Amino acid sequence: PSPPRPAARLGSVIHRLLERRARNLPDLLDPGGLDDLPGGVAAPELVERAARNFAASRYAGLPAPEAEVGVVLRVGAWVIRGRIDAIFRGDGDGVELVDWKTGRRNDPLPGGLDQLGIYALALRQLGELPEAGCVASYCYLGGDQPVIDSRALGPAELDEQRALLEATLADLAGGDYRRACHRPDCDTCRRT
Repeated sequence: PSPPRPAARLGSVIHRLLERRARNLPDLLDPGGLDDLPGGVAAPELVERAARNFAASRYAGLPAPEAEVGVVLRVGAWVIRGRIDAIFRGDGDGVELVDWKTGRRNDPLPGGLDQLGIYALALRQLGELPEAGCVASYCYLGGDQPVIDSRALGPAELDEQRALLEATLADLAGGDYRRACHRPDCDTCRRT
């Protein structure tokens, strides 16, 4: 396998940092001394920027979330596995799923499958999501300040995600691998 790209390297460092914070553990991360992770060292200034942006976000003041929560979603013969960066459970039935992004904000894909939407489907299937749904938030930490994109995923939105997922999986089962995200930074789309 090829070594991790710088963005993936930075993501590994930041996810470790945020997971430690979510568990109320000291940071103990020396950005210059992370030789145990493959692919070299993440640029210290990028790690510092992302950590500073997290500290400036509304999440820094919230009670510790469930962190790095593994989920499994079964759809017919397919099994989809994922890991939710953070699940914040508020008073009552409020649930917010958060995915930390170490790059700058991308434009969302209109009408397409959504990473947190699929994770919310998995939680719903496991009986871990309130009937009303949840809030799905992407927290971008790589810019000059944190940017948070949130949207409500109620029953109708989750049913739409399920239908999109089933259609995509049916295409894959039939040998159609043409679905693409069409983002300019996507290695898969650049090859097609």
